Amino acid sequence: MKFNSLKSLLTSIFITIFFTGCGIGANEIFFTQDEIRISGLYGEKINIRDVSEIELLDRIPKILLRTGGTNFGEARKGYFRLEDRGRAKLLLQSSRSAPFILIEKNNGERIYINYIDRNKTRNYYQKLSDWINEN
Repeated sequence: MKFNSLKSLLTSIFITIFFTGCGIGANEIFFTQDEIRISGLYGEKINIRDVSEIELLDRIPKILLRTGGTNFGEARKGYFRLEDRGRAKLLLQSSRSAPFILIEKNNGERIYINYIDRNKTRNYYQKLSDWINEN
């Protein structure tokens, strides 16, 4: 019985490390004066001059198709085609858990990001709004 419990524990630890290392974990947002950096799989740097809009949404358009990326459970990372919105980058820990942050760039690219912890999503949205207003 002890061997099975240890085996289960080690398997759980391995899966957690594997998927976190593969980018399924949360994408963090880091701020400098003139750009934000989104870490993790499909992360990127965005200059403040390239941001046209930031919104906090209660829902995202229906996900129609994964065009390049990964989904594991409710996590969505990469490029997806959305109903009525076309191609977008999703950095979602949960595609069903509102709210969602939308970062729209001047070139029309859209990035949706959220966290399992709703307060974390709201806090990042507030930091993004403050960053835009200060710069």
